[in-house]
Amino acid sequence: MQESPYNREPGYAERYRDRRFQTGTGSRTDVRERKAIARLLRNATIPNGLWLDAPCGAGRLSLEVLGKAVLVDRDPNMVVAADNHTLRACASVHALPFGDDSFAGVLCSPKT
Repeated sequence: MQESPYNREPGYAERYRDRRFQTGTGSRTDVRERKAIARLLRNATIPNGLWLDAPCGAGRLSLEVLGKAVLVDRDPNMVVAADNHTLRACASVHALPFGDDSFAGVLCSPKT
């Protein structure tokens, strides 16, 4: 799949990280998504180990929900904005730089 590069204004990733889910309808979206993920995880057998969050955006869900995770996004500025994580990579979900069975699970919440 051919992907186009991001052409976002400077500071977009930091604004997304710091404000997107704190204001307007974003806060309701944040609550709804966290509840849905928590409900899924309560009803699932969760394997121990490293998880993959791709695309991660600014890492809003992975640290709280998954604990230890590798964050991947194709926007390098978003990867940098996920500053509360140490395991990060810039890549497309269509061409991940990991082998099969590298992760215990995957959190994937693509923009629709």
